[in-house]
Amino acid sequence: MSSAAPGARATSSRFLRLSAGLVGDAVLLASTALAVAAVGRTEGGFEVVFHGEYREIVTNERLVYTEVYEGAPEGEAVDTMTFTEQRGRTSLTILMQFTRQEHRDAVIDSGMEAGMQDAMDLLEQVAVSLS
Repeated sequence: MSSAAPGARATSSRFLRLSAGLVGDAVLLASTALAVAAVGRTEGGFEVVFHGEYREIVTNERLVYTEVYEGAPEGEAVDTMTFTEQRGRTSLTILMQFTRQEHRDAVIDSGMEAGMQDAMDLLEQVAVSLS
């Protein structure tokens, strides 16, 4: 695994791209701070804020990043998104790992499944539009 080149930076357009002179497909983001944050509002008006940092990017294979819900910052998760291609179709598997079972249970009980399903439906629409 190679580390990010000095001066690596993220640019945003429709998709996030890492632009740097990198060797190999794996990027360990130890020398580059690449963070993400999201703010949303539920139908009831409740604000939901998340933030995290990318820990690993393996082109066309895997993303590893932290996910912190600011309403419960002690429950940080490490998420791994794995992309697997078979017969021209890509499957996405997301694994959320917590250090404590009660943090995992709180996420399960939060109802976030509906929000994740909405996000996956939107991602599918983008993927279909590109094919």
